[in-house]
Amino acid sequence: MISIVTPSHCQPDWLRLCTASIADQEGAAFEHIIQDTGKTEGLDSIVKDFPDAKVVREADEGMYDAVNRGMEKAGGDILCYLNCDEQFLPGALKEVEEAFEADPELDVLFGDTVLVGESGDFLAYRKSVLPTFSVASVCPLPILTCATFIRRRVFHDLGVKFDTDWKELGDAQWCLQLIKSGVKMRCLRRYTSVFALTGENLSFTSGADGESKKHMSQAPFVFRWFRPIVRIVHRIDKMRQGCYKQDPFEYEIYTMKQPSERRRFDVPTPSFRYPEVIRETSD
Repeated sequence: MISIVTPSHCQPDWLRLCTASIADQEGAAFEHIIQDTGKTEGLDSIVKDFPDAKVVREADEGMYDAVNRGMEKAGGDILCYLNCDEQFLPGALKEVEEAFEADPELDVLFGDTVLVGESGDFLAYRKSVLPTFSVASVCPLPILTCATFIRRRVFHDLGVKFDTDWKELGDAQWCLQLIKSGVKMRCLRRYTSVFALTGENLSFTSGADGESKKHMSQAPFVFRWFRPIVRIVHRIDKMRQGCYKQDPFEYEIYTMKQPSERRRFDVPTPSFRYPEVIRETSD
């Protein structure tokens, strides 16, 4: 079974879309835990429409603490978390489940992600690559957590949990922990998830810049000194793996204007280039 944790705080409209994208997954066994701060208005009406979602209301010390709390309660063998402004694409959990079943030694799986605007329109695609210590230390995060799936033992037995001292860039620190743990990781070259640029994403808050500098300062000196080379090698690796190529495709998601059923978006000319506002954080 796959356990999905959604940290929730005062984003009822986005939470509805996120929950809908989980509830209609077919072919996989899953549970959805909404870890709410207890301050989200309209949460009861959302839960009423999705009775299988499990809601926990309790105070937390930030998003990463909420994720830890939810994963502690999770009963699945595969764990992941999906923020309110993120969604799963149709059939994503089925393919994730099949990938883990096919390889009992696999501990971490990374899917690909579609980046969209508030209305659901296509902005860019993001194909995952296996993170290395050098890249994860001094470059933008090479994976997105909305498309990251881990075995239960990684969290519960190996103790790879989120450091709650980090409020905006906890995922970058968590990625480093995954690498250091030595677990087996691979990429699933399939779009599993959608990330919406809402203007309120943690990565673009004022605190994120400070934490980014702190994260960089903790990197080994040699990586910081040779950061331009690390970035170039990283980009070459992405090119080698086809991360900058994509045929025309389509995706189906829930939108604010159409929250009760998925809307299809056609992408005739896909681009990996992010909008200028987030270009610097997305190499």
